[in-house]
Amino acid sequence: MATQIHDEDVRSNVLVMPSRLCLNDLRVLDDLLQAAPGWEPEEADPLVDSFGVELWRAVANVRLWVDTPAERRDELFTRPLSAARRERRAHAEMQAPELVPALTVFAALVDSPRTAKAGELAQACLSVLRWAEDRGMAETAVQFAEAAAALVPASAKLANVAGRTCRFHGRSGRGEIWYERAVGLSRRHFGTTAGRREYISANLGLGAVCLDRNDIPAAIRKIKRAARAAWWAGMKGKAAEAYHDALYFSTMQSAYGRATQYARKAAHLYPVHHRRYPAMVHDVALLMIHLGMYAPALSLLHSVVKRIASPAERLIVWGTVARAAGGAERKSSFRKAEAEVRTMAPTFREKSPAALCSLAEGAALLGNWAVADEYVSESLALAREVGPEQVRDRIERIAADIARRVPGPPALPRSAAAGTVLGRLAPALRLRLARWRGRTWRPVRSSGDPETQEI
Repeated sequence: MATQIHDEDVRSNVLVMPSRLCLNDLRVLDDLLQAAPGWEPEEADPLVDSFGVELWRAVANVRLWVDTPAERRDELFTRPLSAARRERRAHAEMQAPELVPALTVFAALVDSPRTAKAGELAQACLSVLRWAEDRGMAETAVQFAEAAAALVPASAKLANVAGRTCRFHGRSGRGEIWYERAVGLSRRHFGTTAGRREYISANLGLGAVCLDRNDIPAAIRKIKRAARAAWWAGMKGKAAEAYHDALYFSTMQSAYGRATQYARKAAHLYPVHHRRYPAMVHDVALLMIHLGMYAPALSLLHSVVKRIASPAERLIVWGTVARAAGGAERKSSFRKAEAEVRTMAPTFREKSPAALCSLAEGAALLGNWAVADEYVSESLALAREVGPEQVRDRIERIAADIARRVPGPPALPRSAAAGTVLGRLAPALRLRLARWRGRTWRPVRSSGDPETQEI
């Protein structure tokens, strides 16, 4: 469901906001040109080029409109639209028909800047954000997410969207600023359900940022704060998200007993059709892999990968499939996952280091050290270029293990006490996942929790 933005929420800038809305708006053009298969600089594709120019102009115009006092906006965009520009806009609409409504809103901004509404512009920016993320266009997604948040500076929800988008695409520092802003904005409306929901989301986001820089104690503090607020407010879905994050953080700390307890709590609290339920099942499978429960983890992951909507997240899941398949000695499953990762990795570069590292771990578990060496080297080179600190550190540790020819954890015997709880939990997760409908489920049949609504 789209975020509902009301004009009365559009107020003056408050709290801390990143000093510039865009890191470099010209990089929107790079996203589009790199996405064009076989494109060469001397072979200009009029459709791709036109579309890139239109998106670049859109985000630049929005930034200019935001930065201009309302009484002076009539002075913007005074030059009449040329025939060439109209033709370029038509080409852009042909290139992405699903973005025609958004492009129409951006065109109306140029035609009549005084009457343009910030809420409508923000909705258009969110449309481009979703479109760009599905195609791995990180810079475009970040810039339009930040533009939406700047258009409606009193919206904690849009600040959270900007924070999540920045962090997801490797800009953790900027993401932290947006999350802190969302905390401050949501505190002002903590008496409302929406305010509490955004406060919890912002603290969950800050916990993830702390994990990115390997500050585990700070991450746990943020997660506990979110969990307490969610429990106090009676928001089961948000409490489940907090325990879900705690499950992942504890797994990364090798605190497997604690992670198992968090997994039980998250599984119990998540509404049936919550959008993050498949991701939680993935993280339970990841915990099982850390314990050496490869075969049951692989069974879970085969169900998860069909239900992850985000292509970038699906890349991560395929990497985990490869790792579980290696431990379970399922060579055909490993080859399938390997092919998926190799296909998707060039598009989603920010997520590819983790996925390629998982391929290396799967190959090492199969005893194929040459392949493991190749993938871990490629993963490490990319991580040093685009990965957060936590990912780089983890890949460096795995690279050292592979260099010493140390595979992953040995397979855990079925009778081992360490896997008893997860062994009982896995079938229940699989059954619930089979009934999961996510965002396609009718609102009247969903959990009823407002936090399950999509942006």
